[in-house]
Amino acid sequence: MDYLNSSSPNYYKLKQRKLDRDEKRAEETYRKNKSQISIPEICDLDRKVNSLCMVVEALSELLEEHGISKELIERKVEEIDLRDGVLDGQNIPISSCRKCKRKTKSQRPICMYCGGKVIAT
Repeated sequence: MDYLNSSSPNYYKLKQRKLDRDEKRAEETYRKNKSQISIPEICDLDRKVNSLCMVVEALSELLEEHGISKELIERKVEEIDLRDGVLDGQNIPISSCRKCKRKTKSQRPICMYCGGKVIAT
């Protein structure tokens, strides 16, 4: 998992370039589709992602300084990632519909199958 591989001195410069490209792409998509999310909201999310990257870097370095290897951290991340049943870099809570009992990763309050109320499980 390369998101912990921050030992390279250019890692954060490259990460920032990618985020800048993503921001430009998001702006273009917004203009084309007249999305419901605004440019300032996208920029705010971008700043939050950058801040979280710094926190992850700091925690990773502190853990390494205290003898916890990147491999151990990566195994723990993988374990957490699999809690929702899929190794996909996300940990989306699984919900189920009260009416039809179908399980979904959707965070919508209404079931897309029957219209019933979705509850977190």
